[in-house]
Amino acid sequence: VSDDQTSFIVLSNGSESGFVPKAPSSPEALQLTIDASQTFSAHDPEGAAVLVDRALKLDDRFGMAWSLLGRIRMVQGRTDEGIAAFRKSIELDPQNWETYNLLAYAYTHTAHPDDAIQTWQQLLNIYPNDEKARTSLAKLLLQGKRYGEAIADLEVLTSGSKPPVQALLSL
Repeated sequence: VSDDQTSFIVLSNGSESGFVPKAPSSPEALQLTIDASQTFSAHDPEGAAVLVDRALKLDDRFGMAWSLLGRIRMVQGRTDEGIAAFRKSIELDPQNWETYNLLAYAYTHTAHPDDAIQTWQQLLNIYPNDEKARTSLAKLLLQGKRYGEAIADLEVLTSGSKPPVQALLSL
């Protein structure tokens, strides 16, 4: 949600915590990133990449632009570049829960489960109530036959007054 296009509030999935991304130093970089996101949503990753590259030339410290670039590169099949962009985004904006999830999913699709596990654990250190991350972590731990760790995460997941049935069914 934005009221002045220089600040955003993104509510994390199940964490009950808010995240306020760092605004770019250039209003033009913000607008280019918004345009790139809309272009990407319209299934034009190449056009979106051109726009986000322009935004990053104006402000190479804008974490949201790096995160978007990571998504674009993953769709383009440029996985290593996508992972590098997600890592840069996290370096610049370490509270951005969404980019941690994107990075972890990228690692799971590139046969780097230990990196995915570490990324989800980092996210859960920041947002311990993130149900999506905890479920994904437990699933990956179960696949890796790391049952003791998976059980610990499942116990956290089910310890609330209203256990997340959908999350448990997905396991």
